[in-house]
Amino acid sequence: MSSAFERHRVAWRAVGVPILLLAAACTSYVDTARVAYGDGRYLEVAEDLARREAEVSRLRAQGQAQYGMYRGLALLMLGDYAGADRWLAFSAETARLFPEALGPQQREQLAQGRALLDGLLKPAPAVVRASPQAQPASESQAGKPRRPVLVPHDKAKEP
Repeated sequence: MSSAFERHRVAWRAVGVPILLLAAACTSYVDTARVAYGDGRYLEVAEDLARREAEVSRLRAQGQAQYGMYRGLALLMLGDYAGADRWLAFSAETARLFPEALGPQQREQLAQGRALLDGLLKPAPAVVRASPQAQPASESQAGKPRRPVLVPHDKAKEP
């Protein structure tokens, strides 16, 4: 072998391999989170990604959008709605700024997570119930329909 080839091979090992390993390490934890989320291991996803939060800014747009999406979805499934809101919004904003950051299926997954979260955060609807004040006070009012009164859902009691 020529010495020039040997020098290139040594240079590749010294510089190229560590760069490839670094690039793989930057996205591997997001890929691991994707798989764990798909397996329903939400606590693992949330904890693993939380430990890597300081590294998010070093990811490319795709990694950032996926990081936010899987962390947000995992937190949503764990009932941490404020955390889910933060990370789903982060993912959506990253995808808005960099449209190639999420593929069509990931965009749909993000939209479904957002819709579920929005439904959970929406105030509970009021329940219509007849109040005692709306009862007829005398025989002359007995034929009139009772007036419904709105009662907040959290104060309504089942009959």
